[in-house]
Amino acid sequence: QLGAFSNTASAKKAWDQFNNRYSVLSGFSSASSTVVVNGKTYVRLAAMGFDSKQSADAVCNSIKAKGGSCIVRNVTGNQPVKLASNGGRKIAAR
Repeated sequence: QLGAFSNTASAKKAWDQFNNRYSVLSGFSSASSTVVVNGKTYVRLAAMGFDSKQSADAVCNSIKAKGGSCIVRNVTGNQPVKLASNGGRKIAAR
């Protein structure tokens, strides 16, 4: 996951910016999903198309090394764990 935004248009714009800034994202697709945390709606932006958790970790580490931020979300069955930030704390909601 690369970030959480207030709307889909902002998430799409951010994907273009991330794709230009981090060449390691080349060849991956974006994915977005909506989550509501404490009554507030967020659009999560993520890269998809990884072969394994290790490859996702490698891409995320490369982004972090260049000053960016990201998290690799775990997957439970076919459903990803939903994460959002609240005052610096991560909140997991299934």
